[in-house]
Amino acid sequence: MASAAAKLRHSFLAFPKILYLVLLIILCIVFADIKNSPPTFNSSEAQILEDIFTNVHTNPITTIQTITTGTCPEGSTKLVLGTWQGTYEGCSCANSLTIGACSSDQSGCTTIPAVSPKEITTWSGSQFCVTRLSSFSLPDSTDACPTTGNTQFCKNSKLCIPAAETCPVNIIKRVATGSEVPEGYTSVTLNSTFNIIYANNEPATNAISQIAVSLYDMPCMNPNTMPYTTDKKPYALSRIPETNCNGTGTVDYLIRVERKDITTVFGENSLSTTVSALPGFADFILDQDAYLVGLKQYKLMTTPGLSCGPADPAIFPDVISREDNFVSLANGILIAALVIQSIVFFTIIIEFAFRIRGNQEEEKYTLCFWYINLGLTLIACILFIVVGANAINAKVKLSKNVGYFNYLAKYSCFEEQDVNLLLKIYQGNISNFYAMIWLNIVLLILSSVGILVTVILAVINMYAGGRSGDASYYKRIGGMGKRKKNGGYRNNNIELSHAL
Repeated sequence: MASAAAKLRHSFLAFPKILYLVLLIILCIVFADIKNSPPTFNSSEAQILEDIFTNVHTNPITTIQTITTGTCPEGSTKLVLGTWQGTYEGCSCANSLTIGACSSDQSGCTTIPAVSPKEITTWSGSQFCVTRLSSFSLPDSTDACPTTGNTQFCKNSKLCIPAAETCPVNIIKRVATGSEVPEGYTSVTLNSTFNIIYANNEPATNAISQIAVSLYDMPCMNPNTMPYTTDKKPYALSRIPETNCNGTGTVDYLIRVERKDITTVFGENSLSTTVSALPGFADFILDQDAYLVGLKQYKLMTTPGLSCGPADPAIFPDVISREDNFVSLANGILIAALVIQSIVFFTIIIEFAFRIRGNQEEEKYTLCFWYINLGLTLIACILFIVVGANAINAKVKLSKNVGYFNYLAKYSCFEEQDVNLLLKIYQGNISNFYAMIWLNIVLLILSSVGILVTVILAVINMYAGGRSGDASYYKRIGGMGKRKKNGGYRNNNIELSHAL
């Protein structure tokens, strides 16, 4: 029956291999999760929510004017109505068009220069100048505004604004030139055929925060996609997807003002020459329209005892940066650990091969490879501790902002249910990201425990070896493979080969 000291030796020899297998399994899961999981904070949901949070903080429009050229009247600012995102550099060959310059062996092909994004500032020959509220706030749950600060309540748009200012615009329409202007509306010239009329008296309608042009269809919820919805294939060189909003849906919280041919819009914004030089683009936009819309302001709930503010858009760049830093660092460390663990696998195989051979001449190599797999496993443990510490750091730094997202989702803080649903989806993405963080923390815990147990077993083995009346365990294994003067081998080497 094996002595207690022998059992300890067995455990000391076996533990690194057990630790290696456990860490390798967790490592593979973590690495696969990081490689295959889509970004959480730099996702389409995050981009949509950032746009919504920006909208929440945009001061609503109070007056609208139009000009054909020049600068806006004093006190007003000219609107950028939208952006055509331009195209990538491409190669045109016969009937094919691909991204990237033509190579030297592509005879008869033409390199198409990239086109930078271009702002759209003109619609129907007019540019829009607007004034905005200097400040605003939400009333309480009884539609009451603060008694201090000299404010007034705009009942139609349900906002508290400075008493000296005008309630914001909440309705915009296009009417034929010469039409009677309804009471409470202001009319401005759009072109020789139509005027724009606007007012602030539409009941229970949120204020207008932006006037925008959307190409092809109603604007997408995701600002980085285009609402191209026909059966035509997306244009090959487009910088952003033109694939029916890429699954995110269109913005419903708007007022549609006017529709017109997209080719005319390009012409009004000095883009005709640019787009005509793009192969096949004229056919791509044939019979397509653009839309002038008024984007409404999103609002947070004003429920008693519920604090849903401030919906700060600055949150998103911060959390995106923190996620990117975490993933890039963890990815590099885990790759290094995976390489080390692969080497350990081969050292264990070689060690087992020597043990199976049972050649005492090679006992010293058996020990050598055991030392190698132990050392490399401990190095991997240190790397896992580093990546786990990085995960804890990311969790601590993200916890405040992530907690706020969860709060918004839990209490349905937005008036628009579509936004609340989006927040719930985003909360689910956050849960997935946190699962990744916890996997890295598990690696840290297991690695720390593994190093601790290895040290404890080493100390106990040294102590038990001395107490058993034998030479120190380390002295005995240090003598492996050494011949005695008479040409024989030490008996304790044979004992160790059984332990191994």
